[in-house]
Amino acid sequence: MELVPVNHFAMRYKVLFAFVLFVGPTSFVFARRRHSNRYLSNAIDAENLKIPASNVTAEKIMRYFLRRDDSLITRRSKRQIGEETLPNNTINNVIYVIDSSNSIREENFQKGLRALVYLTEKARPDTLYAVVNFATDATVLTPKFISENETIALLPTVKRKAGLTNTQEALQVCKDKLFGSALSGFDPAGPKNVLLVTDGLSNMGKELTLFKAFNLKGDGVEIFVVAVGGFSFGMQEILGLASSTDRHLYRVMDMESFVQVANLIPSLQ
Repeated sequence: MELVPVNHFAMRYKVLFAFVLFVGPTSFVFARRRHSNRYLSNAIDAENLKIPASNVTAEKIMRYFLRRDDSLITRRSKRQIGEETLPNNTINNVIYVIDSSNSIREENFQKGLRALVYLTEKARPDTLYAVVNFATDATVLTPKFISENETIALLPTVKRKAGLTNTQEALQVCKDKLFGSALSGFDPAGPKNVLLVTDGLSNMGKELTLFKAFNLKGDGVEIFVVAVGGFSFGMQEILGLASSTDRHLYRVMDMESFVQVANLIPSLQ
C-alpha cells in the first residue's frame, strides 16, 4: 500500500478550510441580497397595487398625459408645471393601443372606447392620433395620424377582436408602422406617446413584451398604461411597460371607473 505524505493531507485540509471560509460568507451575502430584493419587490408591488381615488387618477392623467397646465383643484402657473406642459407651437402625437382580448367583455370594451373619446375631447385640439387594436394580433386602424374630430368619430366604431393578448406585437407596430414611418404623418418635433389600455398580463410572445417596450422608449416614446382591474398577477410586466410609475401608470378598478376618471377631467376653456 502506498503511503501518502502527511503534508499532502495538510494541504487538502487547508484548501478545504479556505473554501468553507470563502463560500460561507459569500452564500450569506447572496442570501441577504435575495431577501432584500424580495422585500423591495414586495414593497413596490404593495404600493402599486393600490387603486387611487378617481380624482387622483384624473389629476395625473390631465397633468402628465394630456400635459395640461390646469388642475381639478386650482389653477397652477406654467412655472409650477412647466415640465409637463407643451409650448403652443408643439403638437402632441398619441397612439391609443387598445386591448380587445377575450378577458375584456364587449360591454367593458365599449366603455373603454367611450373613456378614450372623453380623453380626446379634453386634450389640446391640435393633438394627432393613431389607433392600434390588438388581441391575438395587432391591427393599425390609422396608417396615418388623424385629427381630434376624426379620432372621436373613429373610436366608437372599433370592433372587439377577442383572442389572446399579444402586447408585444402591438408595441412593435407602433414602432415600425407609426413612429418609425415618415409616411405616418406624425410631428417629429412633438412628444411621442403611447397610451396602452389593458387588463393584465400578455400571453403571446410575452418574453418579448418588455423588450419591445424598451425599444420604443429608446426611440423617445413615452409609454402610459391604464391598468384595468384589481389584479396583482402580472403587475411586474405593467410596471416594466410604463415609462414611470408616478406619472405614466394609471390604475382603475374597471372600465366604468375609467369612464368616471375621464369624465372628471374638465373640458378646455
